[in-house]
Amino acid sequence: MNKDEIFLGQVPIAVGSRVEIKSLTMDQLEKIVTGIHTNWKEVGGPDAEIVNVGREKTEALYSILKKNYPFYNSAKFTKIFAKDNHVVDFLKNSYGDYAITFGAKPNFQDINKITILKIDNFSAGQQLGLVYDLSNKNHPLVKSAAQYAGSNEWQQIVATHGNLKPNKELSSTYN
Repeated sequence: MNKDEIFLGQVPIAVGSRVEIKSLTMDQLEKIVTGIHTNWKEVGGPDAEIVNVGREKTEALYSILKKNYPFYNSAKFTKIFAKDNHVVDFLKNSYGDYAITFGAKPNFQDINKITILKIDNFSAGQQLGLVYDLSNKNHPLVKSAAQYAGSNEWQQIVATHGNLKPNKELSSTYN
């Protein structure tokens, strides 16, 4: 369609639950996702079954997770939903009290009982960008926006708002 994109940041993947855990290691996450750990007490939480909530195989964020973290290709989900709002509705009621899931952070901001978990060495997310027509590639405004998106100042702004910096391999050639 003769378009290109300047990547500005990534929305972090929200991994949530209503258990008494604030963080997981990557190893613990892998064991939960692949069904090795099935009870929260195995990772320092309450004695309750882990409800591993996923999405359909072609969902965008799930596809990114499978690419960046291959263990997601062997995920053993307890529940699979077709739409983000179905995941959100599940988490809002008591069925989701002991759930762990992934999704774009904005989907979870209005759910009081959800905790966004800190996971060491985890950085995957849906790229957010500014799309422009390729015929404007050399326009001073497009060049300025791309250069600013690669600046330290922009990186600090992205981090301040709880997002992840853009994926370098997908960043514009201006950066």
